[in-house]
Amino acid sequence: MKEFSTEELEKELKRREDIIKSCPDRVNNPDLSELFKFCEEYFVELKLNQEDVGDKLHFFESVLETLYGKKIWDYIIKVEELNG
Repeated sequence: MKEFSTEELEKELKRREDIIKSCPDRVNNPDLSELFKFCEEYFVELKLNQEDVGDKLHFFESVLETLYGKKIWDYIIKVEELNG
């Protein structure tokens, strides 16, 4: 295993801190139409008593994109890479 200098370790810690702090700002006045559409589709499926009543992951992704914009995925990928 490679040994790292104190300077190298400090640079890596700084890089990681910068990534964590780089979360995009929330979108001002987000367009909620996609979220409403998804909810309405869910209600239809619920009324039809279907076993699979919606794709929860898709809903979560829609919420993130609506509130933070598409750049949220760049941030999430960077943080996931940090966590290995």
